[in-house]
Amino acid sequence: MLGYADTNTAGMMAVVAGLIFAFSMLAAPRHGVVSRLIRRVGLRLAVLREDVLGLLYRIEELEQDRRLAADERFIGGAVGAGMLCRVALRALVRRGRIRRDPQGYHLTEAGRLEGRDLVRSHRLWETYLHRHLGLAADHVHPTAEKLEHITDSTMRSRLSRGADEPTQDPQGRRIPPDA
Repeated sequence: MLGYADTNTAGMMAVVAGLIFAFSMLAAPRHGVVSRLIRRVGLRLAVLREDVLGLLYRIEELEQDRRLAADERFIGGAVGAGMLCRVALRALVRRGRIRRDPQGYHLTEAGRLEGRDLVRSHRLWETYLHRHLGLAADHVHPTAEKLEHITDSTMRSRLSRGADEPTQDPQGRRIPPDA
């Protein structure tokens, strides 16, 4: 078989079956290693984009009288992820959520709205976790940091009602109004 007289057919079948199995494990569209890696990187980029919008919104909150810019190094230090952070920044510029000028990155109006929604979600979660689950005010941030990324407008409304329409989070920061 295949030009080798001493090649065992059963052995070749086992090798080929093993190669097909290995390829399937790597390249399967739904459960393959490569597709899972691509989905993970995509999710990480989505979270990074939202984190950048939230960071820039918080910077604007601190300096309402003037629009401060954040440079790439500052943003990368705050949200992490090095090269992925640069990819996220470029994607946000391309999508019209932020703009870049010589001073650094600024929110556009569309980016400001998304950033406000993200910060609102975060602070509502902190308030809800503090009031209804009894978590200490200084322990709610890590959980809210994760939950803010899966919160849509319906869930934000329910959180707001469930926390008695709060105007401040447990740390005393203003919760941005609903759109």
